[in-house]
Amino acid sequence: MAFPGDGSNSLWILPESTAYSGVQNPDVVRKYSLSILFSALSIHLITSLQGTVSAAETDAAGTEFFEKKVRPILVDHCYKCHSAESEKVKGGLLLDTREALRKGGDTGPALVPGDAEKSLLIKAVRYTDENLQMPPKDKKLSPEKIAALETWVKMGAPDPRMAKAALKVDQEKTKNHWAFQP
Repeated sequence: MAFPGDGSNSLWILPESTAYSGVQNPDVVRKYSLSILFSALSIHLITSLQGTVSAAETDAAGTEFFEKKVRPILVDHCYKCHSAESEKVKGGLLLDTREALRKGGDTGPALVPGDAEKSLLIKAVRYTDENLQMPPKDKKLSPEKIAALETWVKMGAPDPRMAKAALKVDQEKTKNHWAFQP
């Protein structure tokens, strides 16, 4: 049997079951196989990174749109009745966090990201249903503000806000807990 590097110019003798049977120089096959594999992985990595950059740019544009156009509308026209700081939350709907907005209220999810027509928030601000009109009492939003909300929902409703950790502690229960007893 001849081995590479033993000074002989003979062929490798490999069992028939190997992938290299009948090949005069398996090192060449390995070299080109690794080269092809490396090239394929490089192409995959490059295209993956391009997708990530595009997604990041999209997220940045969506966040900017939300901060400049949508958040001011929500703060000025909705938070009085639909935020954790409001005296009484109307319709069980909170709009001050992304999670609460997507969860919705008593009538269901407030929005369907990407579909303005199925979003209750858009239906409410358009005043197309006399039983669902927000803001209430004939304080309808301007067409520009409604269009901004529609555009935002069609964009997928990008929203950088995170849920606030709401921890309500019953002081009496904690005082009487066994771990705090002498």
